[in-house]
Amino acid sequence: MRKLNCRPGDMAIVVEAFNPVNIGAIVKVIGKHRNQRVLCASPEEFIWLIEAPHPLTYEVKGKLVHKRKGNAPDSGLQPIRGLPLGRDIAEGVRDLYEIQNSDLKVFHVSDSGTITDPEVETPRINADLFELDDYSTVESLISNVENCQPLLNSIQSLAWDKRLEFSEDDDSKLKTALQDYDFGWKEWIRLEGENGLNWFIAYIDETWMQKKLNWQDVDYFPSHYSGVAVAKEYFEALDYETQDALGVDIIAGEHPGSTYYAAELRQDIDHANQVARDMGLDFRFKGK
Repeated sequence: MRKLNCRPGDMAIVVEAFNPVNIGAIVKVIGKHRNQRVLCASPEEFIWLIEAPHPLTYEVKGKLVHKRKGNAPDSGLQPIRGLPLGRDIAEGVRDLYEIQNSDLKVFHVSDSGTITDPEVETPRINADLFELDDYSTVESLISNVENCQPLLNSIQSLAWDKRLEFSEDDDSKLKTALQDYDFGWKEWIRLEGENGLNWFIAYIDETWMQKKLNWQDVDYFPSHYSGVAVAKEYFEALDYETQDALGVDIIAGEHPGSTYYAAELRQDIDHANQVARDMGLDFRFKGK
């Protein structure tokens, strides 16, 4: 079963319904409906028992009936969390409408306050993160390797291992070049020439690009490498007064050598969202 939108006790807005008149209604999620087949829905759909302050319209045996308690599929409900309720509920509903229409961006906030851009998928392999220029010639290949430190580390390691293939009495130019860990790899590629170019290209495309990311190389990752990194970059670009009003702190390593870099929300999500509304900002926060 897919991850549910709602949980018992949530306030939610009806965003999809068999009877369109119900769309936009604010309801309370009571719990799991006793009859999970009450609706003609996918077998994977989860059905909630909901309660509304005003009667909702249902079709029962071909007739329209009105009742405050009824059923609703999870996929048709949008929970209202991290948004103001009570007298300010209209603002919360308006936020949801604008979010659904892509007029507002949403940032997720963890229990510890770390802000994440949920639209950014966490990379797994090198190909998810690194984009190289054309490397179809010897010199363009060398240039690409030089400009991508994680790839450079890998090629240097290959070159260092390559020297072990030579016998002790071998005095070839390549063996001599490979004694230089820092730059011997360049001479290796040049000496292999166009005939050996395809081997290096295949290694990059089929081996290195498919390797799992080495998170020890995080300092060399592009700025968009994760949702946390993208959120940090976004809030870092805001002026200090806006950051302060929202309660956002930029963390750039808590101690020397730390790899934790993030934007953190230091105050209540509801309050931060109200500040964002008052300042006319085009984003909102939501608890994860």
